[in-house]
Amino acid sequence: MHRGLDKYYYSIAISYRKNEFEQKMLANLHKSSWANSLKLLDFTDQHEKNLQTLKEFSKLTEQYNKWIKDETKMTSEEFVVKSVGKLNA
Repeated sequence: MHRGLDKYYYSIAISYRKNEFEQKMLANLHKSSWANSLKLLDFTDQHEKNLQTLKEFSKLTEQYNKWIKDETKMTSEEFVVKSVGKLNA
């Protein structure tokens, strides 16, 4: 037989409520400041990010051009059947 809190510990009713100020404080805890967007990144980091963005943009434009060419080659019914269930990603 155990001596201790056991089942009595887990049956303690906890009824703690936060007041309005505490709720506002917790809501603002991980909120980003408007000044964060004004901070400049290191040039090399920003350059790498710009290159990645341009590569992604280039890839998306190639996919879009391919999609447009496929659309013009098919009739509207064929294209609708082909694109059923696909996302425009």
